[in-house]
Amino acid sequence: MLIICVAAIAILSAGCSSHPSSEEAGVQQPSTAPIMNNTEEYEGVILSDSDMSEWTPSEDDIAQFEKGFREYLVSQSKEAEGLEATSHSAENFTYILDHFNAYKRQYVGVIESGEKVVYCNLLIDDNNNSDWKNDLVLVMDGGPRYFSIRFYVKKERYFDLMIHGYA
Repeated sequence: MLIICVAAIAILSAGCSSHPSSEEAGVQQPSTAPIMNNTEEYEGVILSDSDMSEWTPSEDDIAQFEKGFREYLVSQSKEAEGLEATSHSAENFTYILDHFNAYKRQYVGVIESGEKVVYCNLLIDDNNNSDWKNDLVLVMDGGPRYFSIRFYVKKERYFDLMIHGYA
């Protein structure tokens, strides 16, 4: 009987930790199901149960990301003019901008250097693979049909643009 009481006290005291919960720290925990985020322009999904998900972006976070996304790509395209053929060539940016609304978007909330970041994976999927709505699609090649980017929510800054190359 004494062992049961000691175990119960240990369990109860562990639940009364002085560490702030993730909700108190302002981080919404990932839910278990993907959240569709479609608009008239594109299809998107918030993947909250991905292995890399650390928080669940809200619809406002996604709207904030999308608000300046195309303009950011246009600015990067202008910087790429005259560069040699690389994954960040003007030709690839032209393809991306011409097909901008055809890309399916996968959004994942990650924490980098203590800051909320939206990781966005973009793909054009001719195979109509329905798994993209549930599983993060990772592709090593495929050219500008696949790319990803990160976005600091608080700073409203895009970074780490990764346009795929060809094998």
